[in-house]
Amino acid sequence: MLREPAGYEEMPETEQMDWAEQANASEQRVTAQLAAWRTERIGLPPDRRADQIVAAKLSDWLNPPGLGEFSPSDLAA
Repeated sequence: MLREPAGYEEMPETEQMDWAEQANASEQRVTAQLAAWRTERIGLPPDRRADQIVAAKLSDWLNPPGLGEFSPSDLAA
């Protein structure tokens, strides 16, 4: 849900803006999923801000600035 598409840097600006909107929506879906796990499965009280922070960190981890086509599988070597 959060990964930047291949060739993002070469996309026209309008396509980059469209992708940014989709990424924001994906980050919101991840936040909602984390909230559900927190309250329904783990039994903790809601903490939307913490869920938003984790979703943002996951997004940053999957799309680090300036590293091009990085993916978590790159770490398994």
